Amino acid sequence: MYRLSKKQREELRRLTQKVNRRILQAEKIYRKEGRRILPEEVVGKYQTREQWELPSRPLSRSVQFRSRGEYLERIRFLRSFEGKAARPTMTEFTKYQREKVKEAIKTSLGVDIPKKLEKKLAKMSAPQLSKFWELYSENAVRAGVQYSSEAVMSETLAEFFSEDIDALVGF
Repeated sequence: MYRLSKKQREELRRLTQKVNRRILQAEKIYRKEGRRILPEEVVGKYQTREQWELPSRPLSRSVQFRSRGEYLERIRFLRSFEGKAARPTMTEFTKYQREKVKEAIKTSLGVDIPKKLEKKLAKMSAPQLSKFWELYSENAVRAGVQYSSEAVMSETLAEFFSEDIDALVGF
């Protein structure tokens, strides 16, 4: 059994609490949209409730470890949530995903994104953006050999927003 100093225990508890809050927040947002799998970029290896250490919390607050290596592995994971190279918060992740979708639409269609579409994207949550990417991937697979990013993106936009794409994009 590896014994922790008081300082190590406090640091472990502080980081565990922070990470649990972050994962629970992401889980709440995704569950609200009917999604079960959380983005790995935000939560690491605890993407589903089945992977959680406890039924109610992603990480156990236990401060007992069999070896120093086990402790170091846990503390390394916890520290990946803070500092300069930290995992993004849900807000940061959502902003990043919005930019990614905007750039993909712009590149695929070859035109700047119309204001109407930009406003719709600005209101989308991370789970909705995930659904958009899944739909785009399904459409790309369905297109197979005749894959055209412009055609697939137009089809995805029409399906996802279920309205007249010409009015939305302004062709």
